[in-house]
Amino acid sequence: MARTYSETHDEAERATLQSRIALYARVALWLAIATDVLNMVMIPVSSWLSTGALLDRSMTVVLAIMWLAARGQPRSFRFLRLLDAVGFGLIALSMSVMSRFMAPLLLLDYALERSPSTFAVADGFSGQFLICGGAILFMLRAAIVPSPPRLTLLVTGLFGGAFVFVPMMVRPAWEGSIYLGLPANTGGELLSWGVWWLIVTAVCTVTSAVIYGLRKDVRAAQRLGQYTLVEKLGEGGMGAVYRASHARLRRPTAIKLLPVERLSERAVARFENEVQLTAELTHPNTITVFDYGRTDDGVFYYAMEYLDGANLAEVVAASGAMPPERAMHILLQAAGALEEAHRVGLIHRDIKPANIMLARQGVDPDAVKLVDFGLVRPVNRDNTGDLTVDGAIVGTPSYMAPEAILDPNGAGPASDLYSLAAVGYFLITGDHVFSGDSVVEICSHHLHSEPTPPSARSNHPVPAELDELLLECLAKKPEQRPASASELMQRLRNVPIDATWDVTVAERWWAQHGNDVRGPRSAVTMGHAHLTVAEAS
Repeated sequence: MARTYSETHDEAERATLQSRIALYARVALWLAIATDVLNMVMIPVSSWLSTGALLDRSMTVVLAIMWLAARGQPRSFRFLRLLDAVGFGLIALSMSVMSRFMAPLLLLDYALERSPSTFAVADGFSGQFLICGGAILFMLRAAIVPSPPRLTLLVTGLFGGAFVFVPMMVRPAWEGSIYLGLPANTGGELLSWGVWWLIVTAVCTVTSAVIYGLRKDVRAAQRLGQYTLVEKLGEGGMGAVYRASHARLRRPTAIKLLPVERLSERAVARFENEVQLTAELTHPNTITVFDYGRTDDGVFYYAMEYLDGANLAEVVAASGAMPPERAMHILLQAAGALEEAHRVGLIHRDIKPANIMLARQGVDPDAVKLVDFGLVRPVNRDNTGDLTVDGAIVGTPSYMAPEAILDPNGAGPASDLYSLAAVGYFLITGDHVFSGDSVVEICSHHLHSEPTPPSARSNHPVPAELDELLLECLAKKPEQRPASASELMQRLRNVPIDATWDVTVAERWWAQHGNDVRGPRSAVTMGHAHLTVAEAS
């Protein structure tokens, strides 16, 4: 059954509501704590356990409970709305009753004479405390917690009415002895307080209407055809990546946008080239493109699969260098994706850890996805010109083949194999093949320096055959490397190794390290957000 447009936004709206309730409760909690400290300074020690002081503590406790309930695990809409209503109602009740106790108690301990005028001042102070404190709480809610203006009007009017008029009309039983016959609240007082609260209600409703309307405008602006942008995940030289929802499909989606300000003829051509060439690839280890389009206001976009995982740079950062069996498991899959691309005449030109994702695919939690085809170039295709800047370095220096450094347009399939071997070197050793203080120094090493065998820099035993294969792929001349990605895959399969990296071992690794690599903005094709040298030109 197809989901409605509103249903697809339930999760985003629910998450926003929960975060805003938590923010409101946290801000109000700090204000309440500050008020508690101030009261403890002003009120004598003997009054710290008085009715008013205890009511003051109760409001702080309610806010703390609201904050803890909203900041934890995801809550349902029903729970959040109930938390908002009940929590806010208890706060309003606490302040309304407290306002009738606090001011008389403040004066009771040091009043020299129990005269009506003394407690009339206390009564007036109590009213001001009620209006000011209540106004702050209600206006904070209107500004922070997203709700339709009608709901804000209802909440402010309902709670505010009880907040203002109930304590005005019902005096405590013992108050007569304190006020010594002071007359009950007059109609003028009720009218004055009522007018003030009508002003507060109007301000809260207008604030809610403006903020809620702006949210609707933002959501409308975030619609791209059947897709709606939910969360920005990263940004690079060729555009920004967003998590998105489809109006009818349940399929998780990521959207890449080409900003309007970058709509030069060359940028548009590169963007279209990227999506068209990527869409030709169907290998299971290559990112899948779903859709492509252009909005009415000229923004180009394409939709691709949303990957729940992490890139190789994040994986190594979380747990260090990999054992060879896992590195081989990853390299085999990545080489498979490259084999298909090379077979149809495409080279990637920016193979690096940040552009290789590990994500769950079926039962395999360590499935490879090759992403970011923004620098893909067709080989020997007359209908597509070179879309990079003449003379620009194309790729990422730490993973560039020597021929790609000397002549960006001369890079071929063997250049991708060099870069993939550099990635394998990084996985096994936890470090780059060559390092330097500048791009020039790193490039010079790729051109002239011989790499140290990975076995000499790894904390894990590395099979001699794998050592030899990686060094062969890192040869300075393309013809000295394996002839194809297919040959590389076959030789990787022939490497003798004692351990295996299977689903059980992979599941155990993700259970131990998953939280370290799956940040709120890393569970997607973050490789699309990394800036390369060519993109900066």
